[in-house]
Amino acid sequence: MPNRNSINKPKLTQLQARKSVKGAYKSAHRAKVSANAVTHTRAITKKRALKKERNARYTLQRLREAGLLAADGEMEVDEVSRSQVKRQERLAALQAAEAKEAAAAAEEAARDAPQLPATGRGTTLGGPPA
Repeated sequence: MPNRNSINKPKLTQLQARKSVKGAYKSAHRAKVSANAVTHTRAITKKRALKKERNARYTLQRLREAGLLAADGEMEVDEVSRSQVKRQERLAALQAAEAKEAAAAAEEAARDAPQLPATGRGTTLGGPPA
């Protein structure tokens, strides 16, 4: 038998001939299928429908427990979501902490600054420091 890459190898082997015949048969058979025929089998089974229905009930139950769904089944629309409220609270606490730190730093800097006597004629831009 010749090597795979040999130039002396016959162009159409028996395996390739069988594949081409099989492919021709499949393509001819596909052409016979009418346009109105159902070509898939992905119908929802009774079991799958029951699972989806049960999952929907559980989802509604979780929404009611979380307070996002009223008893009559209507969704409650809040102006601000819980995550936004938490984010605003954290931001306010962070800003208050930063303001405290800045005030403490300014107070400490004023306390540690050397006291210079306010004597002299001042500068060309203004009078003596007060």
